[in-house]
Amino acid sequence: MPTPPDTIDGDTLRSLTGLTDRRHRQMSDEGFFPKPINGLYQYAPTLRGILRFYREWKDRAAGDLASQKLKKLSAEAALAELKLEVQRGETMPLDEMGEFVARLAARWEQLLKLKLEVEAPPRLIGKDIVATRAELRKVHAEIREVCNSGIDEWKPKEQ
Repeated sequence: MPTPPDTIDGDTLRSLTGLTDRRHRQMSDEGFFPKPINGLYQYAPTLRGILRFYREWKDRAAGDLASQKLKKLSAEAALAELKLEVQRGETMPLDEMGEFVARLAARWEQLLKLKLEVEAPPRLIGKDIVATRAELRKVHAEIREVCNSGIDEWKPKEQ
């Protein structure tokens, strides 16, 4: 049976586009071109719709690629900013920070042991409660001073 003028049958359309009949029907359901009637597609509207589909597909793909490139550039910029902050001494890598905190905690533990177990008891012998509290406040101030000086080592240097 010959095809009416201005129509194209599904087999010919498949051979032109490389798409399946099912995909053509999905595209027509999506509004790219009119639905086939008895397996025949309207020639001009169908070809225009397929071209529009490919153009939109290309634009979406280009948009996705541009979006991915933008994300990559943003990540690279953030990494460069982080490296600059490390060079300026405004931040430090996590592994260095962990080592620093571990050293500082060990020093504080030694300090507390020294002040509370060795130095404080002889300083408190024979003192009444008011004098004991005053002496303990002095020990506390000494501990705080040493702890703060340890933290000062970590703070960024003024430029």
